[in-house]
Amino acid sequence: MDLQIATWKIRGIKPLLQSSSESMLEPKPEPEEGESSRTARKSSVNLPKSEVYATAEKQLYQNGDATFYHPAIAFQEVLQEACYGRKLGRANALDIVVHSISPVDEHFLLLDPDTLDKKKPKPLTAKQWVPDSRRGINHNKNTNRGGVAVQCCRPKWIKWGGLLRLWVDMEFFKTLDGITDLLNVGGHITGIGVGRRRVKAIESTRRVYGSMGTGRFEATLVS
Repeated sequence: MDLQIATWKIRGIKPLLQSSSESMLEPKPEPEEGESSRTARKSSVNLPKSEVYATAEKQLYQNGDATFYHPAIAFQEVLQEACYGRKLGRANALDIVVHSISPVDEHFLLLDPDTLDKKKPKPLTAKQWVPDSRRGINHNKNTNRGGVAVQCCRPKWIKWGGLLRLWVDMEFFKTLDGITDLLNVGGHITGIGVGRRRVKAIESTRRVYGSMGTGRFEATLVS
């Protein structure tokens, strides 16, 4: 074993959405003529702006020092997803990545991408995220009728980046170029966070993917 720490600059090329299970709200029914509020259909999913903001704010990943982050394990998943159908040298890429690479930090600190080349990059601030609100369906409720209409309220970082540190067992690698390539394949195709490209279902042996195209990034090796 020859464990070394390698660092990559990560720059978002698509906005990053963050979320937890609490981000989907069921709107209150709007009574129609001749209907009581108790029996009204959920005909609207438009929540007040203040409620959208408050709900999205709860989905932020925030440290005790008021800095913001994203779970670093997401990059491990990106690397593994990028391995399918690929090799590193003569070996299966997935076998090597699973047994030789892991994140150094639990939290991937979100930094201003315009400052990544500076000696001290600046962390993103609370003024740099915006609430993202869109309609959706919660298929886990009222399954007999196809689900329940919800309004998904999440925080969105338009510009984002950071420094990704990975433990790498250099016994498996001559250079770090292969890892950089996998990060960029996964970053451009899969991404991290809510709305990333992921398997939503498996039909027979075929994977069915879903994606909103968010959380995509590019990676540059630092050291």
